Order: sequence, then structure tokens, then C-alpha cells
Amino acid sequence: REYLDKKWEMEETNTPSDLSLANGLTSPSQSTSPKVKVSGVGFDDLVILYNDPGCFQKIGEATANDGTAEVSLTNLPDGYYNFYAKSINSKGEESACTISPLSYVIDNTPPNVVQFELPISTKDKKVSIKAFNCLDSVKVSGWQITDDPTIPVNWLLSQPNTYELTRGAGDYKLYGWCRDEAGNISSSQMADVTYNLAPELQDISDSFVNENELMTQIDANDKSGVDQTSIGQMISYECFYDLLPDNNVQNLTECSLLSGVGFSSMTGVLDWSPNFNQSGPYEIKIIGTASGFSDSEIFKINVEDKNRSPKLSEISDLAAYEN
Repeated sequence: REYLDKKWEMEETNTPSDLSLANGLTSPSQSTSPKVKVSGVGFDDLVILYNDPGCFQKIGEATANDGTAEVSLTNLPDGYYNFYAKSINSKGEESACTISPLSYVIDNTPPNVVQFELPISTKDKKVSIKAFNCLDSVKVSGWQITDDPTIPVNWLLSQPNTYELTRGAGDYKLYGWCRDEAGNISSSQMADVTYNLAPELQDISDSFVNENELMTQIDANDKSGVDQTSIGQMISYECFYDLLPDNNVQNLTECSLLSGVGFSSMTGVLDWSPNFNQSGPYEIKIIGTASGFSDSEIFKINVEDKNRSPKLSEISDLAAYEN
């Protein structure tokens, strides 16, 4: 009976029932030499593989073994393929061409990172990604951001919107990567971002004071209202001045060199009782620093000349003679 069954199969023409990629291969792939498994044919039919729905463009063949053939293809160029098959029995009779194709894509071209942009600076360890776009001839399937130029091993399945910095404050170089469905990996594109923990000082209004009077106290603070940044970093302060009202104070002459000035580097508090020889305009700059980053405020103090009673020098007694 087994012999008769096999003989019957040899005499029938069997249109292949299933085409699949062998050995766990998937599409898209970098492999230019795939193997295609063709099932549902005669016991020892000749199976021919085509790349067109009319079964005219032959690309490979193999003899079936117990109703299944494995067609090995070699050195196919990159591109899109739709495989069809038909079988020929021992009598030379051809089956119909398969109707449903097996699609296969060969892709050895890596994607291209066309845009990777970060903000210039951030006060948050979780950086918002301004732009991250990749192009590929097939499909991008993986994204990754690293803080070194080493090709990543693990991939994100969707385009990231943020990246969490791994070190403390400072300058970072981050690298954007893409991977396509065939496993090709792009070259990286680098972008800079500064993790800036500088304070943001409150505005300080211009002030005036009369000679020989106590000026209204000036207290520099972060916009959070205290001597800490919004994330709790302590602020240290410096104070400099010059006599040119040009909104540009060099860090050369410290405020403490002015007679009557008191300044706290811990609280940013400035007190001043100018003497009678200090009238005129002063331009002041207070700098607040935290974690190596700084912010500053420039403002003016006008010391107004104060009228005071004249003080005559002593006049000695004199003696005079008549005439």
C-alpha cells in the first residue's frame, strides 16, 4: 500500500501548498543566500522557485524529499522579492503556479540619523529630546541614545522623547543611533547638552543712599526665594563693582574694598553706609554660584551728596592797636 501511495503521488501534479523561509530566517534580512522551504508537493517532485506571479523568472530549484523541498538561493542582490513555486512530477507534468507569494527583503544598507537635537542646557536630569529622526529604505525598528560612541547592544522599540543623564552637573555629549528591521545599525549623530544647576537670581532694583546714612539692605536670592536653587543646591555669592554705568562689571574689584560695605558670601546680603567722600554712581554685580554654574545680577547704587553745615577752621584771637 505504501508503494502504491508513493506511486500515485509521483503521477499527480501537486501545486505547492506552503512556502516559508528555512532555518528561522526572517524578513527583512541581511542574508543574500536564503533557503526557501516548499511543502505540499509530490514525493520526489522537482520544485522550481520563481520571483514573479506568472512563474517565468526562475531563480532556483530543488528535488523534493517526501513531499518537501528546500531551495537554496545564493548571492541575491539587495531588494524586494516575492517568491512563487510550482512542481514537476516524474512524468514531466507541471503544476499550477502558487497564488500567494512568500515576500522576502534583503537589506544591507544601514539607516541614517537625519536629525538629533537636544536643548543647549537643562536643569533636569531627564533631558527632553527636541528632535530624533531616522530614515531607512525598509523600516526603522530600534532607537537608542548613549553617552559614549560605543555601538549599543540593547534597543528601544519606539522613538524616545527623553534621556536621563547618568552623571552630575556638567557638559554631556550624547549619541543618537537607529537600527532597521534587517539588523543594520546607523552611524551615530552627536549632540551637546549642559546639565546646568546654576541658580536663577531674582531681579535686584537700582538703589540710592545719602552719604553717611545706612542704605536699605540688599539681599540676593534665587527665584525660589531662598539661598538654594530650585533643586536644593546651596548658593555662594560674590560681589564686584565699578564706577562706569555701562551694565558691564568685570570681576576685578570686590565690593568689600569699598569703605563701609558689608557683604555675606553665604547669604548674598549687602549693607553699606557710605561716607562723605563716596558720592557718585556705582555699578554692582552680585554673582550666585551652585554646582560650578553661575548667574548674576547687575544693578546701580547712587550715593547722593548730602548737604552739611560748614565747619569753619579755628580763628585765633588777634590784638590790634589804635590808628
